[in-house]
Amino acid sequence: MSRGSTSSSWRRSASSTWTKSARQSLGYIRSLSGPEIANVQARIGENALVVGRVQRSLADRVASYRFALERLVIAVPSPMAVEVDRSIALLQTRIAGNVLVPAMNFGVSSAAPRVVSK
Repeated sequence: MSRGSTSSSWRRSASSTWTKSARQSLGYIRSLSGPEIANVQARIGENALVVGRVQRSLADRVASYRFALERLVIAVPSPMAVEVDRSIALLQTRIAGNVLVPAMNFGVSSAAPRVVSK
């Protein structure tokens, strides 16, 4: 097994258990007050939001790279564009294979707001 697949399989197993194990570890602490439990749960939730934000930022970065490559090819055609496109596709695959937190939908569109001129 290659180093990359070992790392990737570890991340996949960690993705399904990291918040579960954090919550389960609360059972090993003998006495926690209600506010302490709420604080721990809030931090677990906050960590999930941070990880989700980083994942979204990585996906946005890949989209930016692809957009820039497309514009570059229009301006200056290059045989290296195929190689760069493959690299971007590989990056996108690696990011998709290491998702720790499922995407959250808050009912807000990720599209940029429309600008209406008068």
